[in-house]
Amino acid sequence: MSKNTLVRSRNRSYACQDGCCFYCGLPMWLEDRVKFASTFQLTPRQINPLQCTGEHLIARRDGGDESEANIAAACLHCNRLRHARKNPPSASDYKLLVQKQVRKGRWHHQFIMERFAKILC
Repeated sequence: MSKNTLVRSRNRSYACQDGCCFYCGLPMWLEDRVKFASTFQLTPRQINPLQCTGEHLIARRDGGDESEANIAAACLHCNRLRHARKNPPSASDYKLLVQKQVRKGRWHHQFIMERFAKILC
């Protein structure tokens, strides 16, 4: 998949998901990080984990294809943590795990969880 195709698929997913992460459900920023930080009263550095990324639901190394149906918008934090695991779980299993941790307030840094506690998408 070319970078342009991935960007278009990510942007479509971002719009379809109303700007919220596929896994944790928190708002993400796509282009204007300064406006996003200002809106939520966070510093630009604090919002880095909430940058929107294109996530292959089934990784290419696991046979996932390059179709738009296999690309979701996920925050950088969720995307990195899923693929940092020795044996990454399926997207659906990971989503359940992440949402459970979010409900406990244990997924993102505490200042992010506090800021977005009532804004989950």
